[in-house]
Amino acid sequence: MGRRLKLVMALLVGIVTPSAWPEAAPRPAGGDTTFTFGWVKDEPTLKVQGRGITFFKRVGRDRVSIRVEAAGDVVELDAELSGAIRVGRKGRYLQLQMKDNFEASVVKVQKLMVGSRALDGFEGMVASLASSETPQARSLRSSHALLNVVRGVMVTPAARPPVSASPGASRATFLAREEVPFACWA
Repeated sequence: MGRRLKLVMALLVGIVTPSAWPEAAPRPAGGDTTFTFGWVKDEPTLKVQGRGITFFKRVGRDRVSIRVEAAGDVVELDAELSGAIRVGRKGRYLQLQMKDNFEASVVKVQKLMVGSRALDGFEGMVASLASSETPQARSLRSSHALLNVVRGVMVTPAARPPVSASPGASRATFLAREEVPFACWA
């Protein structure tokens, strides 16, 4: 779990820096979807609303907090570069560590997330913005990738078309000098 989590966290902290988000009023993107930017204690925030879903993300130097809400369902994730993860749904929380067995952690998270309307709606929101290359849409996709890693939903590079075959694909992360098997492609 540790290597995968660190890769995704590097992605989030690398893509979602304060300089990457212009300060602006909410604006439409992807139909009825609106993005709102802000700051909480010198940390950038992104709020996305649309399709019956509210997504909130706060990024610090060494952590990221994500909250996805749908009618009657709330999913939360707090991940730190140290490897500590707190994932919750409807007031129930799991504390995970990098040293924990990845497969056992995934089973616990999957049981917690079964039937989540918030995650189902979030999937639709991300899909509706798949062709957008704005920093905020990329941030949404990187959050989607992090949630998928914690849930054990992995998309391997072999399952994705090569970049040259898909003009809309772009590399979302790069770690050191070599790409690792779970590199994230958007």
